[in-house]
Amino acid sequence: MTPATATRVVRFLGLADLTETVAGLPAFPLGVLYPYSKDLQRVCASGDAMCQEFPDLSSILLGEVENTAGSMPLEQPATVTEFVASVNKLYNRIAFAPGPAGGNVAAAFQQASRALVPKTRYHRPN
Repeated sequence: MTPATATRVVRFLGLADLTETVAGLPAFPLGVLYPYSKDLQRVCASGDAMCQEFPDLSSILLGEVENTAGSMPLEQPATVTEFVASVNKLYNRIAFAPGPAGGNVAAAFQQASRALVPKTRYHRPN
């Protein structure tokens, strides 16, 4: 996993202020969220695979650029499915933890899910 991608994913998840880097990997500091560090690393690893395979699509899913008509493939690639599923799993694990982590990850999951819906252009008849 590249540090740059891990940073992008952690920022997208809204967890930049709640994580630290340990041996080059993102992790939660000792405390309530610490046991979920492996889940966070799984999200970052799947995000890294997605970014390597589909850099443009990754920018859309990470909320860095807007999804426009025709920018999403008709079939969802496996790496994208894995990334979104890993975000959902992280959310399910930390949803009830105190603090903003659960809400931040939920917002990221919703944003990625909305980005997966292809946008269409509507034209007004002349």
